Amino acid sequence: MKRCLKKINLNKVFIIILLASGTIYSLPSKVLIGVYSPSLLAWFLVAFLVPLMIILLIWLSIIDLRKNRIKLLLERLLILTIVLGLSLGFKYLIKSF
Repeated sequence: MKRCLKKINLNKVFIIILLASGTIYSLPSKVLIGVYSPSLLAWFLVAFLVPLMIILLIWLSIIDLRKNRIKLLLERLLILTIVLGLSLGFKYLIKSF
């Protein structure tokens, strides 16, 4: 029972981190660029959120493949592509104005 709860929590953590990184990435470039290097928000995104998101995605994918939960794996990958697509779309929509 506890393993199931840990897995559900990891899935929620993955979704929250994915949404946070997508939101930060969709901000205008002026916010993410400092004077000579990326701002603290951009460093937080690059050094913490993206690696953690990738590690969680790989870990949860391995767990799903071991337990033959292909539907849950496909849902997670679909959410990943939707969030990344929307954040890229917003980024370039803001850039065009």
